Amino acid sequence: FKVMNANTNNESKELIIDFRVQEFTGFYSGKWSLDDEFDNAIDDYCMEHGIDKNKLTHDCGYWHLDREEFDEYFGTMYAEYLQKWYEKIFGKTFTFEYNRITHPKEYNFANDALFLTMTIKDKEKFFKKLNKKIRENYDMFCDMVANNHTSYSGFMSYMSNDADEWIDNLIQNDTNHPYLECAMEYIAYLELGENSDELKEFDYDLDCAIWYDMYNDGCYYPSSYIRPDEEAQQELDELEAEAIKQAKIKEANKYQLGFDFKD
Repeated sequence: FKVMNANTNNESKELIIDFRVQEFTGFYSGKWSLDDEFDNAIDDYCMEHGIDKNKLTHDCGYWHLDREEFDEYFGTMYAEYLQKWYEKIFGKTFTFEYNRITHPKEYNFANDALFLTMTIKDKEKFFKKLNKKIRENYDMFCDMVANNHTSYSGFMSYMSNDADEWIDNLIQNDTNHPYLECAMEYIAYLELGENSDELKEFDYDLDCAIWYDMYNDGCYYPSSYIRPDEEAQQELDELEAEAIKQAKIKEANKYQLGFDFKD
């Protein structure tokens, strides 16, 4: 096992990285799918405005996600929760801030990707911590690297399957971030999954744990970023006006006031 030291070529202690979150599985299918959220957005709107949903003729296809606002909202929260989980392992040696989410034109071969700005406050302290965690889990870490990064028929790995080469990359190249991104994920799996009851209930899935945290903390509301198109909004306004009119008629009849509510 090779001892990992911080890169001393740069006098600055701070290191800023464009960090792709390897745990994040994207919005297409799976736990982060937004398909059901469109129905939730319509239900919430109808309930808030007293509209009978059964009268709608414009379905989810007439609603849209405000992608830019939602991405920032989601990415900022994800960064907060990922940092909370990683601090259990690496301490307060770094910070995460939302940078961007990229979306493929088609989902045939790729899913959405989340990028954070990772600021390592003290490179030497951070890499010593990472070195310690890899050393403590060395055999299993080597197995994970080999299992996940060995090419086979139908899969070509662009990363080494030799854990010692990973360590060299982490030492020598501050711009080779996929090795750091994956190394942190694997150490989280080994430290929190194998040795902690906190992640065992999620089948060692940190992405699932973050999803669970967001929902339980009551801060994940994607439906609030889903809005009606112009045509759907016109129908909603008409139905709301009719609902208000009928409510007034019902109230007037109740007291036999005989109001006329013609337009």
